[in-house]
Amino acid sequence: MTTTTASAGPRTLPPLGPTRKLKVPKQAERTLRNGLTVIAVRRPAVPLVELRLWVPFGRVHLARGAMLSQTMLSGTESMSSVQIAAELQKVGGGLSAGVDPDRLMLSGAGLVTGLDRMLELLAEVLTSASYPGDEVATERDRLVDGSRWRRASRRTWPGRRC
Repeated sequence: MTTTTASAGPRTLPPLGPTRKLKVPKQAERTLRNGLTVIAVRRPAVPLVELRLWVPFGRVHLARGAMLSQTMLSGTESMSSVQIAAELQKVGGGLSAGVDPDRLMLSGAGLVTGLDRMLELLAEVLTSASYPGDEVATERDRLVDGSRWRRASRRTWPGRRC
């Protein structure tokens, strides 16, 4: 294979090096009594933790799913969204939620030392989310505005994917 450069003309690419063996980290997998599958991969050289929770979410109206994912971190029975964010910051972590046609996704990352607190906060969000009316209304308005903008963009720029 050759490539062309503007000043020097075509040149030959060097041959590929030998194929190296991929080092896949060991993982532990366990399915809990409640059906939750937990997969853990330990990399002691990296002092970070990443967590992902995927909940099957097929056949849900995408706008409703988007509302759920965008508001589920807006507060719980005992904490506001600001308090949740502050608690996550204390342990060097963060949580986010999203949705696609197949699943609701909650993910987070942070320092290993903050894993216990991150899991506590995730559990609180999953079991006692409060969906404060003002934050839900703000998110609903934001989603409606985005939908209107996308429709207007399609009319203004036919063929453009928005």
